[in-house]
Amino acid sequence: MRAGSIASRISPALLAAAVSMAFSMPLWADNAQPKGNVTVLGATTPGQVAGPLAGGRITEEYARQMARTLYVWAWPMVNIYNRRVTFTPLKEPGRLGGALPASPLNRVSMLTDYVTPTERDVACPNQDVVYGGGPLALDIEPVIVQVPDFGKRFWVYQVVDLRTDSFANLGKMYGTKPGFYMLVGPHWKGTVPKGITQVFRAQSNTGFIIPRVFMDDTAADREAIQPLISQINVYPLSQYDGKMKHMDWSKTPSFPAPPPAANGAERPVVIPDKFFDELPAVLADAEPLPGEEVLYAQARGLLAAAKADPAIKKAIDEEAARTEKDVVAPLLQFHRFGVPLPYG
Repeated sequence: MRAGSIASRISPALLAAAVSMAFSMPLWADNAQPKGNVTVLGATTPGQVAGPLAGGRITEEYARQMARTLYVWAWPMVNIYNRRVTFTPLKEPGRLGGALPASPLNRVSMLTDYVTPTERDVACPNQDVVYGGGPLALDIEPVIVQVPDFGKRFWVYQVVDLRTDSFANLGKMYGTKPGFYMLVGPHWKGTVPKGITQVFRAQSNTGFIIPRVFMDDTAADREAIQPLISQINVYPLSQYDGKMKHMDWSKTPSFPAPPPAANGAERPVVIPDKFFDELPAVLADAEPLPGEEVLYAQARGLLAAAKADPAIKKAIDEEAARTEKDVVAPLLQFHRFGVPLPYG
């Protein structure tokens, strides 16, 4: 078909729209990446993708859509960060409501028996392990993790960063040897002291550590496990002296627990109407992973718009509450955990 015949079929309106679109496209000259004699215009890596224009105006509908996306994406990070905030005032390790381990920053608290049915902070705890737990604030100081000789007993220390991604392999399945291990933040550049078996680096300042040690439901094993539990400890690097520190976890105090959720569900840690107020501190705690740069930019752009416009702030708070109810809460129901088995 001849070019002239094609052109004759294009309506003036369509042609005008195409020309207008061409002239309205943004120029990404700052992202030009020369490759030999060829220049590639536009981003060639995730970090070069442009975010929203600073000071630009957004619609309420756009703000609502972006709020839903950010709520689901950042929910785990806000969850872990709020646990750090919750435990910050504590002065010593203890038990929350007498049932769950609770400790100050960069410490750990251990139970001496199974989790009791009275707790309302963990929806589905394991019922064959002795639990521990503690918040990590690696921007304050690296921490030392003690690992006793568990022999043939199963054990694992779950160590997660702000995103709930594990960053330390400590457990029976990893062949971890007894000794001292160190957890450091993303920017720590200090000297590793003598006697440290291995160092694990987190990609965020905030994290959480949860030791689990298998125990038979017998009086004999309850007695046998106590010397091992007493050697589980976490403490700041400044307190490290190369000697195993022991703790009688049966003598830790009980702290008052917050009131349970009205519906009997897991006590909430992420509060929808506070979510976007807390998000700036959360974003500052962890640098974006490759590919997350635009999400960070979108989040900060949305927060700036909400700060400048009360109607936008009201809209994103409403979407946070709606997303918690419609998206997050159903995902936390036990029947949706794991991978479905055939013929179930």
